[in-house]
Amino acid sequence: GEGEGDVEVGRMAPHDSGLAADSGLGMGMVRVLEDETTAERVRLDADGEPMSKERSFWEEREELTKDNSEITGLPEQAAMYFDGYSEDAGCLLPIRSKWVKKHERIVSKFDHYCYCLGNSVGELNHGAFWRLLALQLASIWIAKGLVDHAYVHTTAQSAASLINLPLLILDALSWAVGIPLTILFCMHTFMALTSSTTHEFMKLEKLQYLKGFYEFSCPFSEGLWLNLRNFCCPHGVRLWARPLPEREWPETCWRNRYYT
Repeated sequence: GEGEGDVEVGRMAPHDSGLAADSGLGMGMVRVLEDETTAERVRLDADGEPMSKERSFWEEREELTKDNSEITGLPEQAAMYFDGYSEDAGCLLPIRSKWVKKHERIVSKFDHYCYCLGNSVGELNHGAFWRLLALQLASIWIAKGLVDHAYVHTTAQSAASLINLPLLILDALSWAVGIPLTILFCMHTFMALTSSTTHEFMKLEKLQYLKGFYEFSCPFSEGLWLNLRNFCCPHGVRLWARPLPEREWPETCWRNRYYT
């Protein structure tokens, strides 16, 4: 017996019209046929009619999100905020958090582990980490400008040109360190504006609560102002709720059915 939300996969012969009127599909069941001529999957609705590409896209993502909320095996209210039981932590693991073995703690809204600081970057210190990057960049590029003004202008054949050798080394170091830090700073600025994390961006396919979303969905974004306020001035650890499927999000000038 196939219940609501089941998916049946079959093959569509080259002479098949693509309709499945005699397949006996029930309400809520989705059938996927594979066209042997084009090797494309065609999704059929409950009436056996082929779906449009746009509807098929959103139906598939909604099914992934729905299955994701049921795979934890938790009650409905608990599955809204927890991603399952962690054997290492010995408790339910909240959504967006991670058990970090290096210091044996659960880090809320985990972003990454910084080896330079010897600490994890998460919800309570992500804003401080961003400010540290900003200060580092300011000091590096200001020092770069001072080095440029300190060059001694001599002829290339003159022995006095060796005076500029330490300045050339400092100049090369400022470029070698400043460019990667600038890229890192821009990445974390994007994370602050969209309420996303490096961990979620890199592990999108492996995280259960992000199934059905793609790289730049930003499902936890609450708007520019709230994102920046929670990023810069967090008021303690937050219990994040599982995001709704994208088709249920309210339309805005940034995301809508017409031009996004």
